Amino acid sequence: MSPKRNKLIFWIITLLTPFLILALLEMSFRLGGYNVESQKLFVDFPVNDHYLVANPNFVSRYFSTFEPQIALQPFKKEKTDSTFRIFVLGGSSAQGFPFNFYYSFATQLEQKLILNTQDAHIEVINLGMTAVNSFVIRDISYRLQEYEPDAIIIYAGHNEYYGSFGVASTQNNVVNSVRTKRLILWLKNFVLYQFIEDLISDDNDSDDAQRTFMARVIGESIIKYDSKMFDAGVSQFKENIEDIIREFQENNIPVFIGTVASNLKDQSPLSDSEEAIQLYESATLSLQNEKVEEAKVYYEKAKDRDEMRFRAPEKINETIKMLSKKDGIYLIDIKRILSELSESGIADNSLFIDHLHPTEIGHYFMADAYFNEIHNIGLMDEFYNENSFDTPFSISNFENAYSTTPILRLKTGYPFIRSLTVNQELALFEDGYRSILNKSFADSMGAESWRYNNVVAFDLKKVINHSKHLDDSMAVATHYYELLHWLSFNDDLLTEAVDYLLNNSKMDTYVVNMISKGLNNGMKDPYLMNMLAATYIINDEIEKAGYWLRKSEKINPNSKNLLYNFSRFHILRGDTNNAHIYYKRFLEQHSNQQKH
Repeated sequence: MSPKRNKLIFWIITLLTPFLILALLEMSFRLGGYNVESQKLFVDFPVNDHYLVANPNFVSRYFSTFEPQIALQPFKKEKTDSTFRIFVLGGSSAQGFPFNFYYSFATQLEQKLILNTQDAHIEVINLGMTAVNSFVIRDISYRLQEYEPDAIIIYAGHNEYYGSFGVASTQNNVVNSVRTKRLILWLKNFVLYQFIEDLISDDNDSDDAQRTFMARVIGESIIKYDSKMFDAGVSQFKENIEDIIREFQENNIPVFIGTVASNLKDQSPLSDSEEAIQLYESATLSLQNEKVEEAKVYYEKAKDRDEMRFRAPEKINETIKMLSKKDGIYLIDIKRILSELSESGIADNSLFIDHLHPTEIGHYFMADAYFNEIHNIGLMDEFYNENSFDTPFSISNFENAYSTTPILRLKTGYPFIRSLTVNQELALFEDGYRSILNKSFADSMGAESWRYNNVVAFDLKKVINHSKHLDDSMAVATHYYELLHWLSFNDDLLTEAVDYLLNNSKMDTYVVNMISKGLNNGMKDPYLMNMLAATYIINDEIEKAGYWLRKSEKINPNSKNLLYNFSRFHILRGDTNNAHIYYKRFLEQHSNQQKH
């Protein structure tokens, strides 16, 4: 062998050795099971191993000092021809913060789709998380193709500055380079890198750990309009969302992207920017003089000149509108919709619970907007069947307190109040917290459930039992509706709820929604099908009643409930002959049961 060739081999081995060592270390960590629970975006749903659910251990990789919550929305491992599957991507507004996941627009959209389709299995999987921005959304989006989505929804843009990997964030912000941040996200797929991260992580036991997450994520608080850092936030959003859109376009998957909305009228600038404050005052004066459109322009400019960038600037929305012109991309102008539906005609406290998070009614309107666009482009034509029933329009006392408590803590801290020590913040929060505890049993349970991170399902069951004792059927209905989202495969609980609420016409909306969701989850109980049909009959939804009666008949053709409901169904259709046949069979069954 020639010296030249020996030298070449030597250098090849020298250059490859570090990579071989790293590969061996990676393999060793994987074989040893290090961090094994954090490697998959979706894992088996413990209650039903035919379903998958988002893995909270996986998504913790996107934060250095924070464990994000993610919605408990299981979906089928094996997608069938009748399955219509949507993934929702975004930040805390998409997640539904500060509400539990079932009041997010994603879950409300799922419920609307369930009600207005037939012979379909509906899945809307919400992957929204607090403080994630376009980098995280891009990373997640590349993992979704194998799960065969029928559509993607994106509602994002507020977190490009202070969210994880944001240009002015304390979370994963090493250097403001799109390529570098994407490289870091790629490296997080390797167990060896995860080990190194765990090794050097610094648990924060200082006073900062007691501050709100908003206070902890700010690396550089002041970002001037049109500054280099301001432009970097808009630019990274554009690059990442373009990549996401391209990924789904190539696979012919439609993307529904919403403009981002925020509270304009009832949220003054969070920074001390004189320009922003003057614009906000001009807006208020214009509104007092009933010049709504002029006020709207001033409020928007005040938000854009607010140098604390917790609310997305309008350049983000301009980017969204520009990107939505691509094939297969559909714009939902959430900003315009929530502004027009707000009480003042300008985005305000009537639809926003704080500076940018929608109220439960705001989420209802957002769900409506996404639903209408999905329907308008004919994406659901194969399954569409209109329903006179809608999703419930109100939340329980428990949920109201559960969502009010974190907002109370948020607003007693930075940046809403910037002059207090941690102890002063906590003392101010305590005063408000005690007032919530004193309202009612349901309120106190909701507030405590959030504060002490209780198991929400356990607390809801306690509230249901208390409400039954008070004979408060509306409270029972709203809390059952919420509990069944946590225990979505519990047939006995659903039957218990339906039995309590039947024969009360004011509860029909809850009965229809709860049973419809249970049946969508795969329940095959003919009793529930009969009760749904009976409710539809009472409300003149005759064809829907017939659909569920025929489904029930295939399972148990001699059910007394079925025979009675079928006789009513045929009478309402004017078919007295079949009505008589089914009623005669009903009487025979009734007689046989009495004999035994």
